[in-house]
Amino acid sequence: MIDAKLLRERKKKKAKKPKFRRQESWRYKRVKKPWRRPRGIDSRMRQKKKGLPKSVNTGYKGPRHTRNLHPLGYKEVLVHNPDELEKINPDEEIVRIAHTVGARKRSQIIDQAGNLDITIVNPIIPLELAELSETERLEEFELEEFELDDLEEED
Repeated sequence: MIDAKLLRERKKKKAKKPKFRRQESWRYKRVKKPWRRPRGIDSRMRQKKKGLPKSVNTGYKGPRHTRNLHPLGYKEVLVHNPDELEKINPDEEIVRIAHTVGARKRSQIIDQAGNLDITIVNPIIPLELAELSETERLEEFELEEFELDDLEEED
């Protein structure tokens, strides 16, 4: 884990950094907000004229030792299966489960991480899997169908 003093320094520097906006995005709805470099020959934003939004440059970088770290101060590691957890150092790294991982494998990763005392950034299991088995889900679906039929008969 990184020193708390460095994390505080990063937070202060981040607070001073402007929100970089795409040229004319405040003027036209069709121009989206994500940053694009102004390249026009007469662009006032490219020329850094007064009163226009700031442009991206290296002076806005965060401290070198805290770059690409999770806000808790750990290095983030992307995990796709339970076997990858064995390579992780819990004192320096924190786990993020890949979005392509299904519910069954996700629950295996969460169980194994708990045994190894590894912190997971996104440990949420889909409610259907956590609370209900497949047969219970099918029964619940049939009940919903039955309730709809009852309502139609009453009318």
